[in-house]
Amino acid sequence: MRTAFIILICLLSAEFLTAQKEATYWYFGNHAGMKFSSNSVTPLTDGVMAVDEGCASISNKSGRLLFYTRGTIVYNRKHVKMKNGDGLYGDPSSTQNAVIVPQPGNDSLYYIFTVDWQNGDKGLNFSLVNMHGDNGYGEVIVKNTHLADSVYEKITAVANCSKDVWIAVKRFNSDKYLVFSLSRAGISGPVISSTGVVIGGVSNNSIGAMKFSNDGTKLAAVHAYQNDFVELLDFDNTTGILSNPRVFRADTSTTSISSIGSYGIEFSPNNRLLYTSSYSFQQGNSYLNQFDVSLPTGNAISNSKKLISQIADGQMAALQISIDKKIYLSMWGDRHISLINDPDVPDTGCHFVQDQLAFGNYSGIYCQGGLPSFVQSYFNSALNSYDFSRNGQCSDKTVQFTINKINGIDSARWNFGDNGRSTSLSPMHTYMAPGYYNVSLIVYKQDCSGQNDTILHSVYIAPSGGNFLGPDTSVCISTGLVLGFSVTDADYLWNTGSVQDTISADSSGIYWLEIQQNGCVLRDSITVLIKPPPAVNLGNDTTICTNHVFVLDAGNPGANYLWNTGSRSQKIVVFKTGTYSLTVTSDGCTASGKINVTTGICDLLLPTAFSPNGDGLNDEFGILNGVGIYHPDFRIFDRWGRLVFHTTDVGKRWDGTFKSQKLPIGVYIWTISYTDSVKQLVKAKGTVTLIR
Repeated sequence: MRTAFIILICLLSAEFLTAQKEATYWYFGNHAGMKFSSNSVTPLTDGVMAVDEGCASISNKSGRLLFYTRGTIVYNRKHVKMKNGDGLYGDPSSTQNAVIVPQPGNDSLYYIFTVDWQNGDKGLNFSLVNMHGDNGYGEVIVKNTHLADSVYEKITAVANCSKDVWIAVKRFNSDKYLVFSLSRAGISGPVISSTGVVIGGVSNNSIGAMKFSNDGTKLAAVHAYQNDFVELLDFDNTTGILSNPRVFRADTSTTSISSIGSYGIEFSPNNRLLYTSSYSFQQGNSYLNQFDVSLPTGNAISNSKKLISQIADGQMAALQISIDKKIYLSMWGDRHISLINDPDVPDTGCHFVQDQLAFGNYSGIYCQGGLPSFVQSYFNSALNSYDFSRNGQCSDKTVQFTINKINGIDSARWNFGDNGRSTSLSPMHTYMAPGYYNVSLIVYKQDCSGQNDTILHSVYIAPSGGNFLGPDTSVCISTGLVLGFSVTDADYLWNTGSVQDTISADSSGIYWLEIQQNGCVLRDSITVLIKPPPAVNLGNDTTICTNHVFVLDAGNPGANYLWNTGSRSQKIVVFKTGTYSLTVTSDGCTASGKINVTTGICDLLLPTAFSPNGDGLNDEFGILNGVGIYHPDFRIFDRWGRLVFHTTDVGKRWDGTFKSQKLPIGVYIWTISYTDSVKQLVKAKGTVTLIR
C-alpha cells in the first residue's frame, strides 16, 4: 500500500508575492543559514561557510539557491566550492566584503563585487560567475578584475527603474564616494561624488556598514571607531550622484580607536526610518537605535533618535532587511538571530525581539558579525521585476497564470508555448498533453524606463497519477536506493530536510518529496524496506589434517548457494588445500565469503621412551606433531596413579621430574584429550619408558 501524506501550504502574503525571491536563501556566520518561504523562515543547517563578517548569497527568480560567498570562496548550491571559485579578493574580516549582482538582461551571468578589509591593497574588484558552467552548478569565469584602489570595507547596490544596478563604495581618507553602473553592456563609471566629509585616520575607521535605501533615493554609511557617526546622503537614481550629506551620531561611546561604536545599519521598508547597531567597549553595552531620516537636517535626525534596545550580554552587529519586510540582527557568537518585526513603526512599536529565531541544537552553528548583502532594491516591491507563476497542481492541464504585480502595466502579451496566445493580465490556458512548455510574458510598462519586461519560464505539465517516486519497494542494504525525480527549474523538499533533487534511502520508512515548479506543486511518497543481506561466516583460514575431511557450512538454510567448486549445496566437504568461496542469495539479497584451507600431518606422535640425562638427545617427552591438535589436555601418571605432569600447551614437554625431583627409571602412563581440525573430540592413552 502506498502511504499518502498531507502538507499544508500557506498562502503567500502580499509582501512575498511582490518581493523578489533572489534573497530567499541566506548563508552567514559559522555555518548558519535561513530560507524565506511563504510566511515562514526556516533555519538551515547545511551551510559549509564559516566567516567572521561580510558575506553574500543569491537565489534565482524562483527562489532556488544558486551560490553564496565569504568574499574569498564561492560555494554552489551543492554546498561545495564552485568550479574555479577560490582566491577572490574579498576578505572574511571585512564588514561587507561582497555583493552579488545579476547582469541585467542575462539569465546566467552574475557579478561578485568584492572589497578588501579596512583599506587593504586589493581594493574593489569583480569576478564573474556563469551559471551555465559545471552542469548548471556555476563556474567562476572571470576573477578579480580591478576597479578601484583604497576603498573602505563597505559596499552596497541598488537598481534603478531601468533595471541597471548601481554599486557604491567609499574611498579611504577622502570625501569621495564612487558609484559604478552595471547594465546589459557591462560595467561603467565610476560617478564620483564629493560630500565634504573626509573620512580617514587609522584603518579601523573604515569599519561599519553602508546601505542604499530600497527605493534608491538615499545612502547611509556608518563610520566607526574614531569617527563613530552616520552619514546620510541623497542619491540620484538616474545619474548616480550623491549629495546633501547629513551627519549624526548614535552617542553610544566616545570616539576612540579602542571602541567600535556604530557598526550595522538598515533602512525600514518604507525608507522613512533608519536603524543602527552599536557597541561600546567602555560601557560593555550594545544599542539598537532608530532615526527618522525623513527629517531635513542632521540635527533633526539626531534628535529623533529612539533607543529600541540596550543589551549588556551581547555584541550587536549586522542589520539586514529581508523579503518578509522584517529586519534581522546578528550578534557575535549567538546561536539565535534577533528580529525587528515591524520596522516601519516608530519607536518601540517596531517590536524588536532579541534571540527570536534559534538555529536548533546544532553545535558549531551560530551568528558572527555579518549577514548577507543583497541588491537593496530586492526589498522594494515597486522596483521589483515583473514575474509570473502558475496556480494549482503540476498535473492540472488547465492552468491559471498570475503576474506578481499589476501596477505599472500598460498591457501584456502571453505565448503559452503550444501556439496559444493571450493579452489578459490573468489568463487561463488548457494544455492538451503533459510535458514542458516554454511560456513567455511581455509586460509593456508605464514607468520611467521606457522598456518592456520579458519573462520566460519552462512550465511543466505533469502526467496524471502523480506517483513519480515509483511504487513501494524493498532493496538490500548493500545496494541502497537513490530516490528522486528531476524537474527543470524546480525547488525540492524531502521529509529528511534535504533540498536536493535526489536522496539516498539508507533506512526503512516512508519518504516523501514535494516539488514546486513555477507556482505548481508535485507531491508523492514511497515506502522503502531496507533488507539485510544474509550472514555468511566460513570462519578463519584453517589447516586440516592429511587424509582427514573438513565440512564448510554456508548457513542460511533455504537460501541459494554457489561455491567456486560449482556446488550449490549449503555444505561442502573439503579434503585438499585451496581457497573456497561462495555467494549466498536469500530474499533477493546476496553476500559472499571465502576461506583459505591448508593441509598438514595431524596424527598424534609421541615417543615410547626418553632419556633425560642432559646429553641433548631425547631429554624430554611430549607431543612431537601439534598440527591439527586444539585445546589439548595432556597428563602423565606414575605406576601408583600419581599425577606427575599436566599441561594444556601442545608445545610443552616433561623432563622426567616431579616437584623438581628426578623420578626413577620405569614405565609411566600418559593420557590426552583434544579437538581435531574438524572439531571432533579425540582421546588417547599409552605408556612411555623413562631411561637414565
